[in-house]
Amino acid sequence: MPILGSHDLAATTNTDLMSGGMPYSGWIERIQITNRTAGAITIRLYIVPADVDLADKHAVAYGQNVPANSSVAFTGDFLLSKNDRVVGYASGTGISMNVYGRQNLVGRDE
Repeated sequence: MPILGSHDLAATTNTDLMSGGMPYSGWIERIQITNRTAGAITIRLYIVPADVDLADKHAVAYGQNVPANSSVAFTGDFLLSKNDRVVGYASGTGISMNVYGRQNLVGRDE
């Protein structure tokens, strides 16, 4: 499955994982979160509708602990409309977040 976005998160900063949102509608099949450090890190993960400010109500995961030197994955079919965003947050450095899925290129939602 294609990768839609990949980021090494800065500490305590909300990061748009797909650089500006979905250019077309599509779906996310997996979000892989990897802690590359020797200590646990807490993460947040949001799916934010287009043209809406990020709020806690958009959280898919909030306060999720990622143990040292390990990964967690969120899997399923998360349907996104054009310009919806996937946003990640980490309590410390050393977290990678990768978004996998597919975009609807037929019709291109224009």
